[in-house]
Amino acid sequence: MLTGPAGAGKSQTSAAWAGLGDSPRAVIDADKIRLNVRAGIAYPEDGWNDDTQRQWDAATEIWQAMVQVYRKYSIDCIVDVYAPPWPSSKIDVLLHQLQATRVILLPTLRTCLERNRYRGNVPLLSDEQVADNYRGFVEGIQPEHQPYVIDNSDLTLTETLAQVEIIIAGSPCPPALYARR
Repeated sequence: MLTGPAGAGKSQTSAAWAGLGDSPRAVIDADKIRLNVRAGIAYPEDGWNDDTQRQWDAATEIWQAMVQVYRKYSIDCIVDVYAPPWPSSKIDVLLHQLQATRVILLPTLRTCLERNRYRGNVPLLSDEQVADNYRGFVEGIQPEHQPYVIDNSDLTLTETLAQVEIIIAGSPCPPALYARR
């Protein structure tokens, strides 16, 4: 699972990772799954409420099922998702169940703001929303997450991918979202 705040480079890194290697690889973009809801969509940046939680939970269950299906067919996959490493979160339980590794992209706030201005995602977040998103993400990082954090502020995409590969290869948790089953 590749995660980080808005503008961290998750989507670009995930897509590049999936294009590497000799075996089949897939990207699972949690936002694209969540955005399949059209009428009545609840955007987290507009405030968290029961509808937002329900739609987030549905998207999480869908990408979890997708991981399991890809693994069944020996397709490597990476999940691109904003999932702050909050203590005792449902995501931690899910990662444990999937025997997956969480890799965190954490460039500087300035870098996230700059990248957000030039990305093609809709809806584009305001600077305030990016800053709030960043602070909320950083608050959840605990000391045990540090080996899995990549500051990709000044890294090229190739350098970021190399760091992702190093973390996955050395992870104490079997890299189920990376290695073929």
